Amino acid sequence: MINLTADFISALAPDGASLANGRKLAEKGDFVHLANDPDETLIFGQCAGSGKNPYAVSVDFSGGSPVCRCSCPSRKIPCKHALGLMFARLLGQSFSVEPVPEDLAEKRRKIAVREEKKAEKAAPADIGFAGPKKKSAASLRAAAKKDQSR
Repeated sequence: MINLTADFISALAPDGASLANGRKLAEKGDFVHLANDPDETLIFGQCAGSGKNPYAVSVDFSGGSPVCRCSCPSRKIPCKHALGLMFARLLGQSFSVEPVPEDLAEKRRKIAVREEKKAEKAAPADIGFAGPKKKSAASLRAAAKKDQSR
């Protein structure tokens, strides 16, 4: 379950204007769709923007820190829409329970694979079973050239 506070959201904001504008979006009801996944580690929705199509926005709390995504053109992370989504949750607006959208599920899978690869690289090799480290072709050629010059 997501436990949001105003201080937590404020700490994520890139600046005061984004924070204030995000709160206004939630208070004005600019979100046309609000949902969370069954285990409540992801909130997502759509927010009316300046264009004809609403922005797709989500905040994923499944990892160590929240991952904010939005289809808006803003370069700020999190943008006012992601902050507004968190404020909508904080203000007790109604969120429907829905499965994780496929595009977000795919992004979660990619993050998991990346983290797994990082962990494998960081894990020390088991010296008893690893055997000698293989040399690259370039290092073998360099060694042969060095031997010829002796």
